[in-house]
Amino acid sequence: MADLAFVDLTEIRNLGYYTGSTFEVFTREIKPLEVELIVAEVGDDNLAGHENNSIYRVKFDGFISDHSGHCVIGGEAEEVERMLDQRYQEAMPLGEAVRLAREALSRGTNGGGSLAANSLEVCVLERARAGRKFVRLSTDEVQGMLDA
Repeated sequence: MADLAFVDLTEIRNLGYYTGSTFEVFTREIKPLEVELIVAEVGDDNLAGHENNSIYRVKFDGFISDHSGHCVIGGEAEEVERMLDQRYQEAMPLGEAVRLAREALSRGTNGGGSLAANSLEVCVLERARAGRKFVRLSTDEVQGMLDA
């Protein structure tokens, strides 16, 4: 699995371009890579038809699926997804969501051992933020949430 890259898409219609490009690049090679992307559209109350947040999973073969609330990719995605399906709640406080995500990832990667804050990359999409909505949290911010 390749490292995750974050791309700002100003219009969700660009998703088709990314899926087509991904499919072409990763299926024409002799040994294709299996790359998956998660694309999140941050809703905008001032943009008709785009008031709600959306999450899309793009598989290496170009298949796109819609998700609500959370989406998981990677080696143990099914295990992590099961736990989130059971315990994730809409509008969870950020700290609670980060603690749940760490617990789910820990269960998926090593059977329940706790992951350290410095091994997590936590990012937030802030709907009310002007300009770029994407914010990466520092290790100290993540540690503070995990300790609460």
